[in-house]
Amino acid sequence: MTPERLAEIEKRERAATSGPWEWVGHSIYAADGFVLYIFHGSDGRMECEPADEEFIVHSRQDVCDLLAEVKRLTDQRDRAIAG
Repeated sequence: MTPERLAEIEKRERAATSGPWEWVGHSIYAADGFVLYIFHGSDGRMECEPADEEFIVHSRQDVCDLLAEVKRLTDQRDRAIAG
């Protein structure tokens, strides 16, 4: 993973509302009770802070990339130990 890619992920994480987050009904709540995402099923509207939306939208790829990096580093460590 490049330093630039890691910085992109870190920037989104730092800008988003701090967690943990919890899904309750049609809303996502932050640990402090702040409602950060509401889905209005009747008309399909969603309300969300822009930074939280950016975090959510990119999370699928970010998690895959971070897991791949953990695996790469774990494999590298294991090869060095077996060395």
